[in-house]
Amino acid sequence: MFPLSLSRLLRSPGYLALTTPSNPPQQNTEHGPRIFNSLTKSKTPLPDTSRRASEVYSCDPPNYVAQDVIRRVLADYFGYNIHYVMNVTDIDDKIIGRTREQYFLEKFSSTHTRLSSDLLSEIEILLKQFLSSRIPDLLHRNSGGPQAGPLCWSALLEALQETGRSEAALRANESLKGNVSFATRCLEALVTAQSILELGEPAAARDGVRAADFTIQGTQFFHDMARLNVLPPDTVTRASEYVLEIVDFITGIIHKGYGYVSNGSVYFDTAKFSASGVHQYNKLVAGAIGTQQNSQDTTFRGDKKSAADFALWKAAKPGEPSWASPWGPGRPGWHIECSAMASSIFGANIHIHSGGVDLMFPHHTNELAQSEAFHNCSDWVDCFIHVGHLHIDGYKMSKSLKNFITIEDLLKRYTARQIRLAFLLRPWDSNLDYSDVIMTQEVLPLEASLNNFFSLVSSSSRNDATFKHGCTFGASERHLKEKFDNTKVTFHKALCDSINTPASIAAIRSLVSQTNTYLNQSSGSIDSFLVLGISRWIMRMLRIFGLDALDATRVGWSIQPSGSDEITVKPELPPYLQALSSFRDDIRKIARDKSPSMGRDILTLCDRMRDTVLPPMGVQLADQPGRPTVIKFVERSRGRGPNLTQLPTRESTQSSKRLERSKINPSDMFKPPHVTGQYGSWDEQGVPLTDADGMDLSKNQRKKLQKQWKFQQALHEQFENFH
Repeated sequence: MFPLSLSRLLRSPGYLALTTPSNPPQQNTEHGPRIFNSLTKSKTPLPDTSRRASEVYSCDPPNYVAQDVIRRVLADYFGYNIHYVMNVTDIDDKIIGRTREQYFLEKFSSTHTRLSSDLLSEIEILLKQFLSSRIPDLLHRNSGGPQAGPLCWSALLEALQETGRSEAALRANESLKGNVSFATRCLEALVTAQSILELGEPAAARDGVRAADFTIQGTQFFHDMARLNVLPPDTVTRASEYVLEIVDFITGIIHKGYGYVSNGSVYFDTAKFSASGVHQYNKLVAGAIGTQQNSQDTTFRGDKKSAADFALWKAAKPGEPSWASPWGPGRPGWHIECSAMASSIFGANIHIHSGGVDLMFPHHTNELAQSEAFHNCSDWVDCFIHVGHLHIDGYKMSKSLKNFITIEDLLKRYTARQIRLAFLLRPWDSNLDYSDVIMTQEVLPLEASLNNFFSLVSSSSRNDATFKHGCTFGASERHLKEKFDNTKVTFHKALCDSINTPASIAAIRSLVSQTNTYLNQSSGSIDSFLVLGISRWIMRMLRIFGLDALDATRVGWSIQPSGSDEITVKPELPPYLQALSSFRDDIRKIARDKSPSMGRDILTLCDRMRDTVLPPMGVQLADQPGRPTVIKFVERSRGRGPNLTQLPTRESTQSSKRLERSKINPSDMFKPPHVTGQYGSWDEQGVPLTDADGMDLSKNQRKKLQKQWKFQQALHEQFENFH
């Protein structure tokens, strides 16, 4: 907790008037944000929505943290009144495909109740068909092609394993890894089954074989989002709840001449749409027509006019869910779902449509075409935003590639704040390549720097002698105020520049560094209004990014990942009391013994309290020469609990000396008061140029001094990083 004087200051009318904007943020389209629009391939101003809510529709977000940051910045910084709609897919080709897999697995299991050679031969034929369609090159190299004789299981298994180790091949084809993994598991199962047959073991088929349950866990999804401090949507749409609206939407497209019925299915006529003279099909991806081989909806069928045409309604198949329609039982196509749901809520125009970059084609391309056909317009969406993917060690995160990492797994290793910081350090429209290297070398040092800043401000505020509510506004204060003003301008420009969070974070880091310099170098009074104003502004900007949810009158953020209302960690009180009691007992023992090394022993006990006892309880002390110690509240370390029974050792004394030396800035190490009477001038780094008599130092002398300077620089950097 903060001292009473600081608490009163933070809540005083004068301070709040000084540091709080007089009005909430208002839209300013002239000087407002320009965001990269996939439709124009440029940064364009967002539409003026001052007369109604800003409409944002999001397809299944692959990068919900990045989209949450965009939403927060638009609402909390630029003042947009956002109506955020999220689609959660529950009628999807992949989900339907897995349902059909379960259907056919159950059907296959019902007719094959025992393990036999005939069963293995039948599965081998199916495996060859799979390899022929998914990995044809591998099949030709190892068996002579799909028409060749029986497979050589051992050779094929070795080839599959070799392919799975080829990084070049896997990077060139993202689906290859999943196909190789599936074929490998199938082949291994065949080898195991063959061994069971040869050994004559019981061959009854396992009862109750079932595929995995692919039901969407909506509750778990939103629970995970809450743990990452992602705001919930204002409205959630599910395709299964909008089937009637989807049927009406398809009917409207048919009546306008852009859809046709064929064998119980309905398709969108891309050729007629493109030839209309009014509409353009390939707005998002140039030359999109004829390149739809990646679309699950556009596999060439005999009942389509063109391979480029995509399904609006799919006739029912065995094992698939279906609904009644004027064209017979079936289900919606993939793309039509979003068009109908978004139009049902927002009508003939949407301000912002967002989704993953992989949805640009075919999903968003087809969605845009059918929506503009239905509404008879050429601008159904004002701005299309496509966010980057999360990659794991260079690969796009995907269940099929077996590199899927869950929110649960992430939060076991890092806090929600640290995860969000990782996204903020990358542009939202680029991929985030998640790895421990990025987290440990970029994210954690950034968080530590901000933690140390807030701790230093809080510690400085405890010194009533120097932390003044009013003091002389000198050169140092003027320089810091100018830096503060420039930072706010730089920060604003960064967010206006397509919400450039890396640049905005860099601006905050620079201001933190400048404020730290002011607090550490100030020999007299500290301007409390200026320092607290800076700290409070930084916290307000970090809260806009979703990094914390503390009371705006508090300095610093919570240590708890969940963002509690307390800035301090709240452990049980007895461990602190025990540590204090043990420390007191040892001090009393040293005083009674009247040891000649009494002063050294007491200092060593103090260092042990700082280095060994308090960190495991979530408290860190940082010594400052001639200034009060900085108290920091940190995550608990894995050190041992209180242990103050041992007397000081030589090693601990040497450690204390090394610590005191590390506090010296290398630019000051050869100058008074650290070194007196030896040197007369120094270079810009503080390395001596001449001796006390003004004579130039020899090259060997300079070389030795530069070596000492570099060593001190490394030592001092370690001290600053830790403290």
